[in-house]
Amino acid sequence: MKDKDLKIFNELVKLKSFTKTAEYFDVTQPTISLTIKRLEKQFHNKLIYQTSNQSAIMLTNAGHVLYLKSEEILAELGKLKYDVEHANDRLLRVAFCGFGGDRYMADIVERFNQQGLINMLDTRHELASTAFKELDHGELDAMVYSWSSPVSNPKYVINNIAKGELVMIVSNSHHFAYRNTISINELKHEKFLIRESGNYTREVLLSLCNNAGFKPEIAFTAKSRQLMIQLVEKGIGIALVIDKLVEDNHHIKVIRLPEEQKRWMYVQIAVRKDLIPNKKQSKGIKILNKFHTDDALN
Repeated sequence: MKDKDLKIFNELVKLKSFTKTAEYFDVTQPTISLTIKRLEKQFHNKLIYQTSNQSAIMLTNAGHVLYLKSEEILAELGKLKYDVEHANDRLLRVAFCGFGGDRYMADIVERFNQQGLINMLDTRHELASTAFKELDHGELDAMVYSWSSPVSNPKYVINNIAKGELVMIVSNSHHFAYRNTISINELKHEKFLIRESGNYTREVLLSLCNNAGFKPEIAFTAKSRQLMIQLVEKGIGIALVIDKLVEDNHHIKVIRLPEEQKRWMYVQIAVRKDLIPNKKQSKGIKILNKFHTDDALN
């Protein structure tokens, strides 16, 4: 079986058209037809069918299995091609995402620098959801990220490095500044500062308020964590943040939620398990796998 045959079959399933598939690969339509017949002969099964010459391509049960498997195989072949072609590279492609990446990436770069490996790092700042997809497709070697629960995936070598608690923060002059704990139910008349859509702390806050039976009044939507914290300091509103962001800030008061409302953020480093590093890359991988902080997870 040729790689090209699988690619043609895979694209035919997605485009649902012999004509469009032929145009995509810049070949004739009979070439696509011959490819499908060759695969059907090899697997002793009909793979596709059409109810008429003008109808869309439909998959048989065997075709459906081949499509799912071909997705996995082609992804693995893509990673294999990159890894072999770049076997002599010194680089490690590392994404840093969200609070976890922002908080700990500088420390990780420092470790690489201490061992004379800083030039090995090829870093990018991305959404965790995007980075996970790139890691799965071999477009990344590792990522530093934060997630609402510890990620466990057999495709990755996971290093748990920190755990942060979500807390409410108010200015020192706020009428709740004397409190050490507070229930979301007591905050229905407060003005909130939140992050943009898709941010974890925003989603948690909205969920907690919904569970308490009210819709929070939003004073301002901040584009960065730093701006949101600065606005809290100025008394514009209150906010839900990860405690490690404000542990050294003397201009605000941290108020914890009761046990039944507590939420956490887990910081991890994931390294692609199927990566076969050269000797130089192995040193960098070791730093990522062994990296720890004073607040490491048990």
